Amino acid sequence: MSTERLIEALVADRDTPTITPARAVWWSVAAGGVVAAIGFFLVLDVRPDLAAVLLSWRFLTKAAFVFALIGVAIGEVVARSRPDARPDLRTWTLLPVAVLIAGIGGEVATQPAADLLGLGHGMHPITCLFFIAGLAAPVFVALLVALRWTAPASPSACGAAAGVLAGAIGAALYSLYCTDDSPLFLATWYVLALMPLGLLGALFGGRLLRW
Repeated sequence: MSTERLIEALVADRDTPTITPARAVWWSVAAGGVVAAIGFFLVLDVRPDLAAVLLSWRFLTKAAFVFALIGVAIGEVVARSRPDARPDLRTWTLLPVAVLIAGIGGEVATQPAADLLGLGHGMHPITCLFFIAGLAAPVFVALLVALRWTAPASPSACGAAAGVLAGAIGAALYSLYCTDDSPLFLATWYVLALMPLGLLGALFGGRLLRW
């Protein structure tokens, strides 16, 4: 290759726009989220009493938990998608846990002890597990595809964070349909729905995100 051609190739490579890990994550979340939202409105629907419960403390606790989890998970996926990622526990990652603990404290303080078990079980626990996983699926696939273009220091950890992020988005959509607003239900069934997604993310991430 001549010197002129080498210079032209280097200039062309410099001018080629690169996709940053953050941009890849945000685009995959947007694309997967749109597909999940379409699936939600095709199969489920917004609960009829949403306007009535929108400002209730239980529903607000549920919304705060899922959106705090989405924010934390996005930050973790972006951070862990880099080759120089350092595994550390940042204080802000505990925000969803703090919301959940506060909600459970409010439930225990305001409800008779005899009712707590029923509130934790809820009316539709299996439906919750099924639909959160189903709504998370397109986001999970989109994230794994996007993260193949990055270079995570720990593919398994990055995949696990992606699984939790997908599950949190699925949970946010499902919460618009779910009438079980108790923080005890949230701590039991929503968290149980997220756990296998994190494990699947670690499994697939360890295999698909290696570089």
